[in-house]
Amino acid sequence: MRVLEAETAKPSPFAASLLFGYVGAFMYEGDTPIAERRAAALSLDSTLLAELLGRVELRELLDPQVIATTGRQLQHLSDDRVARDAEAVADLLRLLGPLTEDEVAARTGGTGGNDIGGWLEGLRAARRALTVSFAGHSWWVAIEDIARLRDGVGAAVPVGVPAAFTEEVADPLGQLLSR
Repeated sequence: MRVLEAETAKPSPFAASLLFGYVGAFMYEGDTPIAERRAAALSLDSTLLAELLGRVELRELLDPQVIATTGRQLQHLSDDRVARDAEAVADLLRLLGPLTEDEVAARTGGTGGNDIGGWLEGLRAARRALTVSFAGHSWWVAIEDIARLRDGVGAAVPVGVPAAFTEEVADPLGQLLSR
């Protein structure tokens, strides 16, 4: 069978879209900022990325300073995330889980000075926070976490905690560690 070849003045609609995509990718390949290229590389399947680039660890694609900054922000240790009052301390206990008094103080950024103990005692008096002892330390916890601590690490439930906060938890240790 003989195939006839004919040269046309312009490509077919199918070929035109392929040609346009190829030319665009070729022309603008080097114009992508490094951060955008890193983000695109992170969105790839890790097995495909390893096949394309060889063995590359994902942590090599991330800036260590950005990772450290993000970690400080998530732990509320950065200046823009410090707790400035008792309500913010209650949020810290709820979001981060059990904290020692020193850890709470580190997350207040020095604001309030001696008020930290007063804030914690105020939360205890309002029955929003408790102190429990485990692992050789005394921890401040949100009252909502008492069942997780009881089921996960064996902490004793103080007398007078409402039954709504002592219901069994499906994966207490996993929930505590995920914070």
